[in-house]
Parts: sequence; structure tokens; C-alpha cells
Amino acid sequence: FEGESVAVPKGTNTPTSDTPQAASGVGTVNINIASQAELQSLPGIGPSKAVAIIQDRDSNGPFEHCGQLTRVKGVGPATAANIAARCSTE
Repeated sequence: FEGESVAVPKGTNTPTSDTPQAASGVGTVNINIASQAELQSLPGIGPSKAVAIIQDRDSNGPFEHCGQLTRVKGVGPATAANIAARCSTE
């Protein structure tokens, strides 16, 4: 609305295209383009699962939605549900 302003609290960490999300520890992670380190910032995703996610998307194409992470060996429905709030495919 014209003339209104929006206050943004200091310290709000809004990721930009040149700010790695893994370093911030907050925000969403695009599982279709994320690096291994960015994937590991997601709860329940360690080094081996991060590598498996990257290998799966390289072999089978991009994920259409975060629930498709269950197609990766070692990622079950509980893990997919735990990361849903921080996961994106866009």
C-alpha cells in the first residue's frame, strides 16, 4: 500500500543467490540444485545421503516435489517429512 513501510528485524537472514544456504543454516534448500554441503544442512541428511540425493537426481532427473526424496535409498517418509519445511524444488 502506498506510503506504508514494512519493518524487517535486524539479523534476519534472507538467502540470496550468492549466499550458500548451508552456511546460513536457515531458509529452504532447493534439492534440485543444492551442493552436498547444502543438502547436509537439512535435518537427517548426512554425507552419504547427500551424495545419494545428488546421484539420484543426476540419474533420474529433477525432483518434482520434496516427497520424491523417498525414491533415494536411505531416505524414508519420516526423513522426508522432517525436512519438508526447509525443502524446495524451485
